[in-house]
Amino acid sequence: MHRDDDPKMKLRRIAAAKYDVMTWTSVRNDNESGLRNVDTTVSAGDGLDPSVLSGDLEGRTANYYLAADHEVVEASGAGVQGRTVIWRFARSDKYQIGARIDLPEGDGPPTLRFDFRPAEAGWYSVGYAGAPSTDIDAIDGLWQPLIWQEKRIPEVPYLTLAFRCTLPTTLVTRDGVTVGVVADSKELPFQPLPRPENSGFGVMVRNEKGYAQPLIFAPVLGSEESKLEKGQLCRFSANLVVVHGGVNDAYEYIARSLFKFRDFRTQTTFSLNDTLNNMVEYGMSKYSRFNEDQRGCAYITDVPGAVKNVSSLHPLSVAFIMDDPDIYTKRARPIIEYLMSREKFLFALDPNQTIQSPSWRLLGPCAPVEEMAALYAISHDHSDVFLHFAEETIDKKRTLNLDDRDVPRSWPKLLALYQATGDQKLLEEAVRGADAYLQARVNTSQHDYSDPYASGMFFWTSYAPLFIELTELYEETGQRRFLDAAVDSAHRFTQFIWMCPEVPDQDVLVNKGGKAPQYWYLKSKGHLQMNAPEHAVPAWELSEIGLTCESSGTSAGHRAIFPATYAPVMLRLSAYTNDQYLHDIARSAIIGRYENFPGYHMNTARTDVFMGREYPLHEHEELSYNSFHYNHVWPHIALLYDYLISDVFYRSQQQIHFPSQYTPGYAYLKGKIYGDKPGEFYGDKDVWLWMPKGLLDVDNPRVNYLTAEGNNRLYVALTNQSPTSQKVTLKINEQLAGLKPGGELSASVWYDNQSPETIAVQGGAITLDVSPNGITALAIDGVSIHREFTPYKNMTGKAGESYLAMDFCGTRAMLIDMAQGYRSGYVYLQETFEKVESTRLHYQVNGKWLTKEDSQYPYEFTVELDDSGEPFKFYVEVKYKDGTTEKSPTGQLGPS
Repeated sequence: MHRDDDPKMKLRRIAAAKYDVMTWTSVRNDNESGLRNVDTTVSAGDGLDPSVLSGDLEGRTANYYLAADHEVVEASGAGVQGRTVIWRFARSDKYQIGARIDLPEGDGPPTLRFDFRPAEAGWYSVGYAGAPSTDIDAIDGLWQPLIWQEKRIPEVPYLTLAFRCTLPTTLVTRDGVTVGVVADSKELPFQPLPRPENSGFGVMVRNEKGYAQPLIFAPVLGSEESKLEKGQLCRFSANLVVVHGGVNDAYEYIARSLFKFRDFRTQTTFSLNDTLNNMVEYGMSKYSRFNEDQRGCAYITDVPGAVKNVSSLHPLSVAFIMDDPDIYTKRARPIIEYLMSREKFLFALDPNQTIQSPSWRLLGPCAPVEEMAALYAISHDHSDVFLHFAEETIDKKRTLNLDDRDVPRSWPKLLALYQATGDQKLLEEAVRGADAYLQARVNTSQHDYSDPYASGMFFWTSYAPLFIELTELYEETGQRRFLDAAVDSAHRFTQFIWMCPEVPDQDVLVNKGGKAPQYWYLKSKGHLQMNAPEHAVPAWELSEIGLTCESSGTSAGHRAIFPATYAPVMLRLSAYTNDQYLHDIARSAIIGRYENFPGYHMNTARTDVFMGREYPLHEHEELSYNSFHYNHVWPHIALLYDYLISDVFYRSQQQIHFPSQYTPGYAYLKGKIYGDKPGEFYGDKDVWLWMPKGLLDVDNPRVNYLTAEGNNRLYVALTNQSPTSQKVTLKINEQLAGLKPGGELSASVWYDNQSPETIAVQGGAITLDVSPNGITALAIDGVSIHREFTPYKNMTGKAGESYLAMDFCGTRAMLIDMAQGYRSGYVYLQETFEKVESTRLHYQVNGKWLTKEDSQYPYEFTVELDDSGEPFKFYVEVKYKDGTTEKSPTGQLGPS
């Protein structure tokens, strides 16, 4: 491919999906590239570049074959020298080209090497088109990073540049055999961080005639490397891969054999427990920017003046696990109130705010069915308001269209309702819906982006089948077909996970000049560049391997994001099936990555600035390496607890198990939460997770730990995150554990799941060995533990009406009762500041009438109630804009 002028390479959005492709000025008319502009007054925020979304389209093409004049060059012959095949080409007055195939010893793939010299200066690109070409109707599947999988073939020959290649190849499967042309690992160096401007090659799966064919081009036309002087040498190497099996099989083979993917991460200076303690402290601090008045997390990074919440279940779970009522009253409960009152997750007081289309009204609930079902289950029927709205919400849209058929209600939502109520008919309906889903989505290859089960094709969780939900269904039913589908779907998801560049065994210099890299998006908002020490860091610590970029729409700007909610699910699937690949990905996503909340993503350049304990403890405008979405803080904490608990589940061979609730969130903010139900510990039942801050002092950062209580025992599970044996000393906080100071206790110890030994614990201290990547667990007898925040442990029957709707200014009231001793009333008005100036809530406690006032919209009140069983009586007084006042009738919730 050749042209004399600069083809002006630029990213533009396509119409078929929320995805940006590379475009060039066209050498011929092009009306088929499928480009479009996007309204940036609505679609804006982190990772979305307005110059891309609304850039010029006139005269541009995304069809690589229309970016330059080109000719096909075929070898006129070949010769063999040892294990090398050398192709011969006819002489040309335009260029010199040479190519050869090197056959390796053993069973590795052959390596293609070519070199090129132009006779005149210009812009050049050379492509290899020697792989088999297949009619689209004959293929079993294909893959081109990042959005073309199964049988979704690109509309035109789009080129994926190296920086977007989770593996640097495309793949085509036919008759059970998959072929690919894979860039040699040396063509994609670890340093610098892959970016559009340093992408040395591109890959393609649709050829000029519209057939499926793995192709590779180097250099990329329009890149600096493609501007060649007369006689300048250009070289490139690629591997020719053939795999018996499908795309999933080929993907794993290439990752492991050519890019050396393995279980390579460890913990060196901080444990996952250190990270969790730091993140919880951060989440309760001013730096996490929770707006107490609006009951939401600041969403200033994307939408100025807005707040956003995802799920109340995340902080609620952490409150149970850490035995911390402040987390409940200051984070979980306000978010419950928010989700039950607001119209959308995203809330802004300014009605004129259009970015990401927030709501400014209290027309809730916006909570998903699964959220409300879990809240009802956790309340043990003390707050049936959640069940009421869960059932009402799921019935609003009883059917959705799939292949011109009506299908049952959403099976994940039905599963959640079953888990909350135990209604067997709901489970039967969920299973029928899931079976229909398996047939339509898992067992049938997709040709387009119209998946009705996906909530908009944007995040990778919508491009792959619902493996998280399928795992949940398997765990509930034990039916193997759901496990098989979950594993297959999880492997499809791995195609969005970075497996390259190969991680070198060397150090990398970061933060040159004592400055951290500055993200362009935050720089444009006036954020200050951060100071960071210039020093060398092992490459593996900085690696993105095991993580994904955020989405199809932001994949050009976000190299890798940190909330890897797939990791604990993959650990559990590995526990069920011994799938080592999923296990290794899970560890790669989590272990040894950060000591506190790391922000959202890697971008711009390699750095370790996000890894430190102090990183998030800055004012918002002082954070400029990556973006902070403060509504992610508690979901991220819950993710790490999920990983910690799932890791113990995996290593104990399922003998340490804690039941969970499913939290839907969205995108990468869904998964499991724990703490409201007891589990098992090597046969001991009625064991409750209990991990208050300061309970254990553990001296070895390579070892993570989990603690629980029950049966007058303190349970501890230690997991070694390194490939070498570790010695660890535990010091138990005797006051928290209810131990007699300096006394001696007996403990049972399990080493790698063997029969327990009995040892002594003197003065609350003990030293133990943990085998390489192993587990050591113990149960200490004779403790006396007092909990501050206790989940309901027994069903106690209905606690009376827990919801009331009044005609008066849209007044709504509910009882929220999630734990023993933490019953509260929540009252809000749907009426806005357009009509109301201020409000007062009059309510009765212990026979006395008290008053609270709210003069700022939204008008809402929280009232602390005791467990006496008295009804919650109240009325609302409103002062209108015209100066008049009015009182509502008296309402009552609870026992009549």
